[in-house]
Amino acid sequence: MINRNHRVVYWDRALEIMTRIRSEDVLGTNLQWKAYYPEERPCLSDLLLDGRPEQIRIVLSRELQEEAAPDTSYECTDFFPAVGSAGRWLRITADVVRDSQGNLVGAMETIEDVTDVKEREFTHDPRSDGSRAD
Repeated sequence: MINRNHRVVYWDRALEIMTRIRSEDVLGTNLQWKAYYPEERPCLSDLLLDGRPEQIRIVLSRELQEEAAPDTSYECTDFFPAVGSAGRWLRITADVVRDSQGNLVGAMETIEDVTDVKEREFTHDPRSDGSRAD
C-alpha cells in the first residue's frame, strides 16, 4: 500500500518472499516499482492514485480490466520478467483507499501469481505454439 504521496506504508511478508525485497528496505520510500520492474516506472497504484486512467490504459492495455468502480479500481494480468528468477505472470488489482469521510488516503495493490495458470493455458491451447505472448 502507498499513501497519497506515493510512499510505501505497508509491504507484507508474502510480497517480501515473492520479490526478495524486505519491508524495511521500502517502507517510507517510493520504491514500490522494484516489486515488478528493473527500472523506475509507475505502478498501477501510482497511476490510479494520480487519477490518470488514460495512462493506465496505455501502459497496461493488453490485459487491463476496469472494475465496477471506474477510475477507482483496476485489474491487470501481465508477464513481469524482473520478478523471480525467470519472470512471473501476475494478476494485479489496484484500488484507491479512502478514509471514513471519503478523503483519499492512498492506493493498495493485491497481487496474485498466476504463472502456473498461464503456463497451463500455453500448454493446453492447441492454437498456441507454447511461446509467451509478451
